[in-house]
Amino acid sequence: MALLDLISDDEIDTRPIRLGTHHISGQPVRWPFASISHPSMLIVGRSGAGKTHAIKRLAGALADRGLAVHIIDSHGDIEVEDFETVEYGYHTGYGLNPLAIDPHPKFGGPKAAIAQVAKLLQSIHRSMGALQVAMFTYTCERALEKRGVSMRDPKTWQRGNITLDDIVQAIEAQLVSHKMGVEQDAAERMIAIAERIRRMQEAIETKDALPPEDRKRLEDDLARYGEEWKELASRVSTEDFSAVIDRIRSGFSFRGMQSLLIILRDLANSGLFNGKEPNPAKQHVRHLVRGIEPAHLTLLVETLLMRVFSYYARHTTKLNDGVRS
Repeated sequence: MALLDLISDDEIDTRPIRLGTHHISGQPVRWPFASISHPSMLIVGRSGAGKTHAIKRLAGALADRGLAVHIIDSHGDIEVEDFETVEYGYHTGYGLNPLAIDPHPKFGGPKAAIAQVAKLLQSIHRSMGALQVAMFTYTCERALEKRGVSMRDPKTWQRGNITLDDIVQAIEAQLVSHKMGVEQDAAERMIAIAERIRRMQEAIETKDALPPEDRKRLEDDLARYGEEWKELASRVSTEDFSAVIDRIRSGFSFRGMQSLLIILRDLANSGLFNGKEPNPAKQHVRHLVRGIEPAHLTLLVETLLMRVFSYYARHTTKLNDGVRS
């Protein structure tokens, strides 16, 4: 089952859900969720008034009606029978990819995904200005183009997604390119090689019991990457005109790019946006998101909500067209 299947294969029971009794008239209060175009609800009350209990009953009733229900629980107190819990956290291994492209030609596309993330980043980090948004957008578009994804051609939208890690590496490459006067493609390769060399050196130094053949292979790879590094480094100060034009078009600002890198690296290093999405076995899911820093939580929840509503919109369109998904 997909993570965000909102409509089950069974028939939906559209009868209104009883919420309780009116405190004055004594008449039952029912929620006609199926006949309302935007069935939203706000539950307020003092501590201990029964808000959590009401949410649990409501979730259970919706599930009984045949709808798949997703709960985002930031406190850890909304446990509903027959709901599967998926926990997001700094050590759980699960994460969403806010830059994942919705391939639907009407609701999705790379431009929509990039714009949505840029808007969220601005809401989280008030210091992020228009120039940094332009840098972020340009870097994302360039990374997608390298994967063969066209901004305007829906046929290419499933060729591959980019992640925040990809954008962090691309921005680092732009900074290296600017500082060292080397083409950006070469800078990206240099960064990748430097990371591989670091990991191989750690493996050689820390794994005392490494078999001789494995140690020899690592040392050979290390030497090979070292030679490639030297070759790339020899290109320093040989930047071509197209690389300069690329930076001008992106509105390059060294200081602005550095601050953007700090923002994105913090998000990428959290592990919450690694794209390793859970695949729950049950139809009803409780997404547990407690113990997460506010900036990370905002992007995580907004990404989750974005998936829910875009998926719901696609299914609603299909149902309205008479197609059962």
